[in-house]
Amino acid sequence: CCIELPKIVRLEWSDKLGLKHCHPDSDEFNSSEEAVLRRIGATRTEQIYHNRVNTKIVEGSKALQHQWCETKHNLRDSKHDSAGYTCFGDRYGNKQGMTETFLRDAVESGCKILENAYVERIVYDVMPHEINDIHRAGARKATAVLVRLNGRLLTIKASRCVICSAGRCQSIYLMGSAWNFFCSF
Repeated sequence: CCIELPKIVRLEWSDKLGLKHCHPDSDEFNSSEEAVLRRIGATRTEQIYHNRVNTKIVEGSKALQHQWCETKHNLRDSKHDSAGYTCFGDRYGNKQGMTETFLRDAVESGCKILENAYVERIVYDVMPHEINDIHRAGARKATAVLVRLNGRLLTIKASRCVICSAGRCQSIYLMGSAWNFFCSF
């Protein structure tokens, strides 16, 4: 499923962290989020196949008169046998997640992917920004990555950006913490 970032979270980022471009009224953020959802094919369809667990949750919610809704999803074919089970893996490429979209685009554009690389550290430059008064880490920009690959320590310098694709939990850990992650623009 593809859940849009809740307005309450965006307000917190904007008001408490000083990330004004995250405000719910920000055209820049809204168009960026829409571009991502469009690229991964996130849509609402009439026919969503629910696996047994989700079916029970829907039935229970209806029986208890709890509010529930179906979110957008990013399946190429919502009626495919793998639909509803892609959380366990997707050998058919039906789920249009990062590996099927953005990483594929990056490779086709000439980017190099380092598999089984261990990131030792991300190197940052401190940048002037209003967040410096709010958050102890301040605004930082990633400029290089120290990577261990096949026993060798490499320094990969960023000319434009550093892209981290270590998974939802590991990416944030890699950046130092959840708060530091959001201050690393």
